[in-house]
Amino acid sequence: MNLKNLPFIVRLLLSVAVVFVVIKISHYYFSTIENYTMPPKIPRQYAQLGLDICSTTPQLIKARFRELSLKNHPDKGGDVAKWRNIIEARDFLLQNHAKFLKANKKYCTAKANTEANKARAKRGRPSNVNMGSAGANSVVFN
Repeated sequence: MNLKNLPFIVRLLLSVAVVFVVIKISHYYFSTIENYTMPPKIPRQYAQLGLDICSTTPQLIKARFRELSLKNHPDKGGDVAKWRNIIEARDFLLQNHAKFLKANKKYCTAKANTEANKARAKRGRPSNVNMGSAGANSVVFN
């Protein structure tokens, strides 16, 4: 079948339908990617203290500082430069952690959902119930 033989309005409707289908397919694909958000640019201070940007609280920053401080304090035989870096990392994170958490809220939410779905799957529980063709008993496992 040659498309040039079809009337203009039919060709126009076909092209609109094709574009619509492509948009729907791409939307479905990108909405089902497990972790579709870009990972944040994490400041080096999180790595220096061995912390994760999403699960860190000010109390955890202080606790981790105390722990690393005991190991790396110059009076306990630790390196002075490393100890100063740990102090600077603690001060920087205590001042700026809320800002980083707010900027990466979408990433942290997606990460938490992914981890929760993995935990549910490990326990053998469904991550969501699909009311599909099999009815209310059709269950989707991630």
